[in-house]
Amino acid sequence: MSESQGVSMNLYALSNVEIHPDVSKKLGQETIGDPPTDMCRLVMNLAMANPLWRFVVTDTLSGHRPVGFSVIDSGEEIGKIGRQYYRGDYKLSIRNDRIASKRERTESYRTSDVDKAILMAKKMFF
Repeated sequence: MSESQGVSMNLYALSNVEIHPDVSKKLGQETIGDPPTDMCRLVMNLAMANPLWRFVVTDTLSGHRPVGFSVIDSGEEIGKIGRQYYRGDYKLSIRNDRIASKRERTESYRTSDVDKAILMAKKMFF
């Protein structure tokens, strides 16, 4: 078993990580794939540190790999976490209204560093 498979199985075992009904419908009888390792580390860290936040898979790529999550607190969406191809590499994307209002050229904060993405999400999702 690879490291990403072990981490992702634990990710779905968390009570605050779930799959959106539309994604479930799209999957049909197939199972959801493993998220990319960087995305998995980001969501796992935030989900364990913030048990009242719900992380809902909203976007998948080929192989049904989750690449987009909505973050919900008290029934309200407080932000989105995604993975985007940007300038020749995949980047983690953190966005919400506060980030969008502070940035001029984009509506999200992008980084390939998981630790920086965790810090930005903790700072902006409150």
